[in-house]
Amino acid sequence: MGITGRVRRLSALACLAILSGCVTTGGVNRLEPLTVSLSASPAGKGLERGAVRKAVLAELKALDMTPTGGTSDWKAGKNANGSVSPGPPFEVSGQVCRRLTHRITQRDQQQTHIETACRSEDGVWAPVGS
Repeated sequence: MGITGRVRRLSALACLAILSGCVTTGGVNRLEPLTVSLSASPAGKGLERGAVRKAVLAELKALDMTPTGGTSDWKAGKNANGSVSPGPPFEVSGQVCRRLTHRITQRDQQQTHIETACRSEDGVWAPVGS
């Protein structure tokens, strides 16, 4: 492997290290609560692991950064894609919450997953019901 290949490999490893830091907060996996909820839902059943991860990252982006009325889209290969639309933020017991509408298409069949998530003090979004 030449110098260019080593630089690319090191750059890729650095990017992965940076991105892995984005999904943990004080040792808590920020993806886990939403991953469990989505995977257990009728809309999420049958999604491959990589597709679930992309879908949950889109949910986090919608919760953290997408304005009401906007969408956060994702795609996993040819057979799975989706869009997440967050509702306006509201407060419950001192926590910021948002309702999500997640439209998921698998093998040309669309389903909708609707849930409300609230952000805990440690910054982790967790579903509170649908």
